[in-house]
Amino acid sequence: MANEMKVEKNSKKRQLRFKPDEGSVAWVDTRRSSSSEEFLKQFPALIVNESFDGCALICSSDGHLKKGSKLWLEVGLLSPMQAEVMWVEKLSQDAVKFGARYL
Repeated sequence: MANEMKVEKNSKKRQLRFKPDEGSVAWVDTRRSSSSEEFLKQFPALIVNESFDGCALICSSDGHLKKGSKLWLEVGLLSPMQAEVMWVEKLSQDAVKFGARYL
């Protein structure tokens, strides 16, 4: 993660947010059900920011992302980890921004 931090006053966020390293991408797998299964790079997502316990990502909207759903993420150089979708914001007909908390 880059050395730049984003601190927002009056924010409900519990962790500091960091800008991603240049050129880093996240991969999403909504089908994997356990850590023993192979991680499938189902679709890419742009990393908006990262924190100790989660991240915000932008990807094409395909209907798989709903608040509360579980998925697996490979963010930058990190190993795949399970996460929960905390919120989803529709940006356009073709794109969504979502927040994920690592489990």
